[in-house]
Amino acid sequence: MTARPTCKRPVGEDGFTLIEALVALALGALVVTLTLSAVQVAGSVLKGLQSRITAAESLARTGAILAQDTLHALRWRDASGKLIFLGTADAAIFAQAARPTAPWRGASLVRLSVERDGAGGASLYRSEAPLDAAGPGQWQTPVLLRRAPDIVGLRYLDAAGRWQSDWSKAGMPRALAVALAPEGALPALVAEFPPLIEPDCALGQPDRCSLAPEVLP
Repeated sequence: MTARPTCKRPVGEDGFTLIEALVALALGALVVTLTLSAVQVAGSVLKGLQSRITAAESLARTGAILAQDTLHALRWRDASGKLIFLGTADAAIFAQAARPTAPWRGASLVRLSVERDGAGGASLYRSEAPLDAAGPGQWQTPVLLRRAPDIVGLRYLDAAGRWQSDWSKAGMPRALAVALAPEGALPALVAEFPPLIEPDCALGQPDRCSLAPEVLP
């Protein structure tokens, strides 16, 4: 009786060969790596988006505060008849009419100040003091409005439409602004002063009023 020859199956016909297994492992590792990379990229994009939203909200909030301050500004003269207004690149001081948000009744003196740190950043602060005929009272604790490396300084708009970093002209500027880097022709945050007259004009005091004497009561 003749023995029947045995038929040998190719290796891997019922399963993976070693090479196939290694390829499958490599593909699995690649899929995991790509998935992790996609998650990291998405997280980075989300973090950057949240940072931009926070910065935009901070900028809008600061702009709203500046607009309210200039809207309620006053032309106020001290006891010597000098108009109270200080304007430099790092500080602005001006009078403001009575507001319900102030901790006292009556006018206020508002101070905006830019403080720079050694790392190239800067902070914008706001403070108030009570103001009456005797002069300003004690300054309140400054409130931080914005802290960012892009704060360049304060700017002032003159009657000719030019922005100045120091205000040495008579009277008050047309607008107050905060310049941010990169500084262009127009500052980032601009708050206009409305047409103002001194409270003393209503009392008929020409030496303490910027209006022509013939229009006084």
